[in-house]
Amino acid sequence: MSAACVDSPTVTALDSASGNPLADTFDALSKAAGEYGDLARSDGFTFAALSVRSGVTPSRLEVQAGASVEPYDAFVSSARWDSTLPMTFRPPARRSLIAWRRLADGTTRILTLTTPSDSAPILSPLALGRWRLDRGRLRGRIGHVP
Repeated sequence: MSAACVDSPTVTALDSASGNPLADTFDALSKAAGEYGDLARSDGFTFAALSVRSGVTPSRLEVQAGASVEPYDAFVSSARWDSTLPMTFRPPARRSLIAWRRLADGTTRILTLTTPSDSAPILSPLALGRWRLDRGRLRGRIGHVP
């Protein structure tokens, strides 16, 4: 996971080429990640830029930082490749989380998390119930732990 406080120095609300400075910032981050060889992160930012430009409503993400909770807007994207390509030519499937929030000083804080993925669904940890270690075995119960 990485975090940054960014705003492209060449992008402002008044002169944004696309009319969307947030999407332009994601494009700039995508380009920078690609130049460093981080194609997974680059794709995550590209999909976030496309989502912003397409008017996709972001999800709300709350991040606990010490005693406070910080609200973020977020997109999760998943990239899978054509299965007819030989495995040696296919990049691995991956899932990316891009989250952002505007700070009082006018900068944007961005969090990104990229993981290898498969076809497994994303579940809320709260849906798993409570778990405990019992004599070396992990035991779980939905709702309560006796």
